[in-house]
Amino acid sequence: MAYAKSPSRKKAKNGNDLDARVSALKGDFDSLQNNVRELLNSLGQEASTGFSNATEAAGDAAEQVGTWSEAGAESVRGAIRTQPLAAIALSMGAGALIGSLLRR
Repeated sequence: MAYAKSPSRKKAKNGNDLDARVSALKGDFDSLQNNVRELLNSLGQEASTGFSNATEAAGDAAEQVGTWSEAGAESVRGAIRTQPLAAIALSMGAGALIGSLLRR
């Protein structure tokens, strides 16, 4: 003789199955949150390290530019002292050129 399954038994099984699925989904979601949190923390640390390296590189570059400009200024001063008339003529020519360009 075959017994018919009672609807209440089927609902109870589906209810337990649904609870298990919801519980598993919550666990997966918690795991995902933890993974994203760890990812963001590591990205923040990498960005901080990269910013620190970039700041250091910019400082080094600024120091090199300062050294180069000081050397260049000394070279120009030496040229002006040895040939003052040529420096004056060059300055007047550059001023005239820049003035004519700015008038346009």
